[in-house]
Amino acid sequence: MVDRRRFPRYVFLASADAHARTVSEGLVESQDGDHFVVTTTETATKGEEFVMRFTSPSGEVTACAVRVTSSTPVTSEGVMRFRLTLSVVTVSQDWRADPIPTLGRSQ
Repeated sequence: MVDRRRFPRYVFLASADAHARTVSEGLVESQDGDHFVVTTTETATKGEEFVMRFTSPSGEVTACAVRVTSSTPVTSEGVMRFRLTLSVVTVSQDWRADPIPTLGRSQ
């Protein structure tokens, strides 16, 4: 098919001193208040910040800015994955207007 892509395109409108990457697969293992434990196929560095988007059991898409507090390699079904411990951070700007790197599926 013409003009069909498997992955969506991302456009950066302004220069920034940053690294961008998208992780499209992750599993939220647990949530306790402002803390999440997530298993992903990508590692992350302690202190790294990004926006995590996920679908709640009711089907609502939720987003929050988080900071990595730990990243530990784990194996699951013979595949290397990473267990990230995340804490929610306060973001001064609206993440929809000025997005930062995202962990989650783009909509």
